[in-house]
Amino acid sequence: MIQRPSLPAIKIHDSLIAKEPFFLLTFTEKLGEVPPEVAIFMKHNYALCRGLIGSGNRNFGTNFCGAINKLHQSYGIPILHLYEVRGMPSDVLTIQGLYKKHLQGENEYARIHQAK
Repeated sequence: MIQRPSLPAIKIHDSLIAKEPFFLLTFTEKLGEVPPEVAIFMKHNYALCRGLIGSGNRNFGTNFCGAINKLHQSYGIPILHLYEVRGMPSDVLTIQGLYKKHLQGENEYARIHQAK
């Protein structure tokens, strides 16, 4: 899914420090677990996270998008969208709309003020 919305995106790693507000889009590992690199990244960057978007498999019942639910419980970040496995075209449109509504202007403002 990360390539499909054609929005600014980076692959996170445990030593990455965010410099501007972002949405976290992640999958759920195993039975509802947060991927380790995501857990470490969020520990250091949660304050700039404006929303959570997650994929999961409904076959896992209550563990569907478990990583997102755990991150929401840990940091109080709003859950913006959940989608099945790789998502549908409607999920892409939803994510694009969320970005334009919540982040695009905020990040452009931050970039302008960082350059001064």
